[in-house]
Amino acid sequence: MWAQILNVLNGILLMTLPWLLKLDKGASNNYHIVGPLIAMFALTAIFECTRNVRWFNIPLGGWLVISPLFLNYNTTLDVLSTVLIGVLVVALSLVRGKLKHQFAGGWRGLFNDRMSELENE
Repeated sequence: MWAQILNVLNGILLMTLPWLLKLDKGASNNYHIVGPLIAMFALTAIFECTRNVRWFNIPLGGWLVISPLFLNYNTTLDVLSTVLIGVLVVALSLVRGKLKHQFAGGWRGLFNDRMSELENE
């Protein structure tokens, strides 16, 4: 859970970096698109039953790492901050966390519960 909270903060940071670093339009648009997506997927992955949503942040973090090759960045600081945040997003998305509850899977879980009830009667 802590890793996903940090990724939510990374997404919020991405949304504010164009204002802080005075980025050009291309890099700014990249941050304004990828930042909310990272924050949304990380926020959804905080909950235990939807924690697999964290995998969606891996390609987004990978895009951040390679995006300076395709987009116009003004300074080395812009490139370094983008790559650093991308690496952090990928690394934090790989953290699994502990499961406290076990969730049944689909139809099989329904039938297994019903069969055990019938056997106990």
